[in-house]
Formats: sequence, C-alpha cells, structure tokens
Amino acid sequence: MKLSLFSATALLVLGCGGSSGSESKPGPVSFTPEPQPSDDGAAIYLVGRTEGDRVIVDVMAHGVSDLHGTAFRVKWDPDALALVDAQASSEWTKESVLLSKESLPGQLVVAWSEKGAGAGHDATQAIVLGTLVFDAKSRKGSAIAFRTDRSTALDHQGKTLAVAWRSGTVPAR
Repeated sequence: MKLSLFSATALLVLGCGGSSGSESKPGPVSFTPEPQPSDDGAAIYLVGRTEGDRVIVDVMAHGVSDLHGTAFRVKWDPDALALVDAQASSEWTKESVLLSKESLPGQLVVAWSEKGAGAGHDATQAIVLGTLVFDAKSRKGSAIAFRTDRSTALDHQGKTLAVAWRSGTVPAR
C-alpha cells in the first residue's frame, strides 16, 4: 500500500502509525544504600526511603561514642534530582550551629555542630544526624555521594574522628 505524504503524516498525528502505544512508564523511584556499617566500624552513612517521586535520605552516624560535629559535602546529578530540603535532626541541642546550603547545582554543603567544648553525641548505636529531601526530576539515576575529601567528623575536643563515609544511589527508572 502506497501512502501519500499527507496520509502518512495524518496516521502519525492520529497515533495510528509506527508506535504500538506500549511505551513503558517510569518505574517507581527508589534508593539503594552502600553496604551499611558493621557493629564495630564507625561510619556516617545514608539510608533512604521514597514517597512517590520524592527521595528522603537520612544522614546516620554509627559506632562513634563522642560525635560533637560534622561538616560534609554531598553531591548528586542535578538533572536527575532537585534538592527540596536539608534539616538537622532533633539530636542536636538548641545551641548547635546547624547550616546547610546548596553551593552549586548538585552540591550541598552541611555543617552541623554543637557549640563549645561540651560532650558530643553518643552514636555507638545508630542515630539520625539529619535528613535530605530530593524530588526526582527525570527517569535518570544519580548517586547521592559524600565528597570524602571535603567531609569530616569531630569529637568534643575538635579532633578528627576516623569514620567511613557511605553513600547511596537513586537508580534509573
């Protein structure tokens, strides 16, 4: 059967040509963490959950008995995810310094610290330090990763704590 240019164009516009109409819809958004710390390892790590196209990521600490403060950078693909909010948890006192700012698209700078030289938080068991909220902008996946070269955790004397920094991924969908 021979189609004129007009007929072929009309079929495509009406949806009767070429496509079967079975284009897949994006799957649900999800979050995959890196392996979580063992009971004997000190770590700051991410645990995520989703609500629709929203990714909610808790920043956790584990295996540290005297965590006074942390400063870190988190990066992600800004074409895949949009930062909605970054909030410190209720673990921090009212006197704490709690700052977070998206310094560049896809890069968040965070400083959460107690003021003064008082005792730090007991994170020998896992505690939530804060929560990051993202909206999925596309079907594209993205790592949500700590920049370990720009991240540190400190005890109440200002000494750097040896912790593993574990990130996570929002897989493509």
